[in-house]
Amino acid sequence: MYKVNPIFKPVLFAIDLIGNIIFFPTKLKSFPEEIRKILVIRLDHVGDAVMTTPVVRSLKMNYPMADVHVTCRSLTKDVFADNPSVSNVIAVDAPWFSRRDFEGWGSFFRKVSELRKEKYDLVIELHADPRNIMLASLIGGYKVGYDIRGFGFLLNRVAKYDKIDKHNIERNLDVLRSLNLVSLSTEPELFVSKESSQKMKKLLGKGRFVCINPGTGRQEKYWLKERWVELCKKIEKSGYKLLFTGSPGDQKLVDEIIFTSGIKTKNYINIVGRTSLSELAAAIKQCKLFIGPDTGPMHIARAVKTPLIGLFSPVDPNVWGYNDSKYKNIWKPKMSDITVDDVSSLAKRMLK
Repeated sequence: MYKVNPIFKPVLFAIDLIGNIIFFPTKLKSFPEEIRKILVIRLDHVGDAVMTTPVVRSLKMNYPMADVHVTCRSLTKDVFADNPSVSNVIAVDAPWFSRRDFEGWGSFFRKVSELRKEKYDLVIELHADPRNIMLASLIGGYKVGYDIRGFGFLLNRVAKYDKIDKHNIERNLDVLRSLNLVSLSTEPELFVSKESSQKMKKLLGKGRFVCINPGTGRQEKYWLKERWVELCKKIEKSGYKLLFTGSPGDQKLVDEIIFTSGIKTKNYINIVGRTSLSELAAAIKQCKLFIGPDTGPMHIARAVKTPLIGLFSPVDPNVWGYNDSKYKNIWKPKMSDITVDDVSSLAKRMLK
C-alpha cells in the first residue's frame, strides 16, 4: 500500500484543502470525446515498470487507434522499448526517483516542455506520488490517478483506492477501471530485441542454466551469503550451470559467492553489471529457472516467462510476487528464516 510519512500529513492536508477550493474546476473537465494520444507516467523502478506493462496493453486494446506513450527513467526504458503496444518511450530522470541519473533541472524542464507539446488527450499516473501528479499537471491532458498521498485536486478523475492488500498489477489496473475500460489482462510482458537475444544465445550456448540473482536494493531483503554458497553447490551437483546476474553494486557479493562455493569455471557465467536491461532479459529468458529476492530481475523473469522462485521478507508476496505452477514464492518473517532446503527442494521439483 502507498504510504505517507506522518510528518508530511498535516502539510499535505492543508495543501489539499486549499487546492480543492482553487482547482475545483479541474474535476468538472469532461472526458475527451476522442482519445488519440495517451501518456503513462512511470518514473520509478524496474519491477514497477514491468508491472505497468498490463496497463499499456489494456490501453492499446481499448483505444486501438491511439498512440500510447510511456515516460520512464532511462534505467527502465528497455522494459517498454520493443513493446508493440507502445508507440514512443520518453526517458525522464526526475530527481525524486533517479538522483544518480539526474542531469539537472534544465534538462528536466526541457523534457517536460517536449511532453507538453505532444498534447496528450489522456495522462495516466500510477504511483500516487504528488510530484508525479504535478508533472502530469504541467504536461496537460485529462489526468487520472490516485489521490491518497496528496495533490489529487490536480487530477481530473480520481481512481478508487481499495484499502486492502492487493497485487500491484491489479492496483495499476484499477486506475483504468475507473475509466470503465475492459479486457484488463494481468499478464506482465517484456519483449526482447533480436540483437539482445542473439548476443545472449551466443554467450550462453546450449547449456542448461539456473539464474542466481542474490543482490537487492534493500538490506532486509538480503539472503545470507553462506546460504547462497550452499545453494550454488547443490545446483552445480545437479548438473545445471549457473548464470549470475545483478547490478554493478552486486559484483563483490557475487565474486565472494563464486569463490567460496568453489564452482568450476566451466559451470558458471557472471554477467553482473555487464549488460543492458534488454540483454539481461534475454539472458534470463534462456534460463530454466530464476532464483532471487524481490527485485527488478525477478519481475523480468516473470515477464519473459522464465520459471522463478522469489525469496520474500518482509514484503508481502501477494502484493509483489507471483504464484502459480511456474512462478513460486517463499516467504518467511525474516530472510534468515529461509533455509537452503526450502529453496533447493522447491528448485528440484520445478526443474523436473
